[in-house]
Amino acid sequence: MQEDGLPAGQPGAAAASAPPAAPAPEWPNKESSYELTTRIGHGAFATVHKAVIKEGAKAGAEVAVKIIELEEFADSSLEEIRRELQMMRMCRHENVIAYHVAFPAKRQMWLVMPLLAGGSCANVMRSRQATGGFEDESIVAYILRETAKAIKWISMTTCRYTGISRLATSS
Repeated sequence: MQEDGLPAGQPGAAAASAPPAAPAPEWPNKESSYELTTRIGHGAFATVHKAVIKEGAKAGAEVAVKIIELEEFADSSLEEIRRELQMMRMCRHENVIAYHVAFPAKRQMWLVMPLLAGGSCANVMRSRQATGGFEDESIVAYILRETAKAIKWISMTTCRYTGISRLATSS
């Protein structure tokens, strides 16, 4: 007799001892799981979209999806993207953007990230500029203080986010 009460070699004995199925990933890792709704930003090699998750545990949640066009990069740059993704995965600080999941889709890399409801810092600054600038300097102080916290944290850890290091070396 086995622990489950079934005689050895009986039908059902193997199924009873089979390991449980692996849990589904928390964040879907295929493009068909996301509905891109609005383009919210772009750069030379990537576009950022607001998206809704269509399936899984997070169905209905809004996220940002950064789509990087991989054909635009040389092979050496692809290695740099891989390293940057590894660093972003390790960098966990409230003022450093993280990503939930990254996966290839056709000739693109999709990064699923939190959707920042207020937009980027640049968006906030542009909207204030259109209305006459920052009347309340406490907003500027807040942005600078929180940015300084992130830079200090990055400099004190083994995390070296290339976006910041480029800023530091370009001047």
